[in-house]
Amino acid sequence: MFYSCTDESKFANPATYALERGGFAQFQEGVAPNVVSFVDPSTAGFTRTIEDANNNLESYSLDFTATFANGTTQTVEDYFSTDTFPATLNVTAENIAAALGKEISELDFGDNFQFIAKAVRNDGTIFSGSAPGLNDDGSVTTGGTEANLLLPVYRNAMNFDFTFACPAFTPEDFVGTWNVDALGFATFFGETQTTREIIAGPGENQITIVGGEYPTAGGAVDDLILTFDASGIVTAVNEDGFAFGPGNNAGLTPNTYLLENGLLLPCVNKINLTMNFSPFSANPHPFELSR
Repeated sequence: MFYSCTDESKFANPATYALERGGFAQFQEGVAPNVVSFVDPSTAGFTRTIEDANNNLESYSLDFTATFANGTTQTVEDYFSTDTFPATLNVTAENIAAALGKEISELDFGDNFQFIAKAVRNDGTIFSGSAPGLNDDGSVTTGGTEANLLLPVYRNAMNFDFTFACPAFTPEDFVGTWNVDALGFATFFGETQTTREIIAGPGENQITIVGGEYPTAGGAVDDLILTFDASGIVTAVNEDGFAFGPGNNAGLTPNTYLLENGLLLPCVNKINLTMNFSPFSANPHPFELSR
């Protein structure tokens, strides 16, 4: 006997046919930029077209949190909203400053802006661009956006950020001693060194973090070489890494440096990296330095 795939009464598991499409907005093309030039504040910004990915949205709005180069923060609600799709999102330094109640001259290189969307489905359900959380009873809160949907392949318009890039710089601008502000797995590997020396090179548009991530964790450790583009985005790291020392899980496969993303901001003395390991590549972690 055969049953029609539309005959819901014949399914033993209602989840098979009761799945719902959430509210999700995406960019028509590409993703939001990671960095925006701020050399000319009057032209700083970008424009994207926002689409209703599942054809079920009643409205879409954006909040953002500004993290200024001096470390202070400010949040703006309903920076942008629309109830028609496709919609044009025009982000400029001028309208960001206005939303913050500031003059454009008060913005600066290194300022970061994190945008979180709220997509309201046509049944009133609200989907936030932040990842789902947990209730006190362990159940998952509704209305979040799963992390995999925030990957570039989905052109996600639910959760994105950008930074005003530093003006032109050279590898020599990084030379010196830097403080380690954040380092994932430092306790696990027994890493205690809180500074790193950085030298220029070995190639053009490259700098070297001497000792890499875990210089005193034991075992063989290679320097970490960062290759960057003109905007400060880290585009590659060297295919070297580190091996565990005698006191740190000896016998495991040596790890190769693996880049998730990175941004260099020498004008405000910051290096922000998200690194990973290979072959243990399910461990993204921060490696952040300042001076």
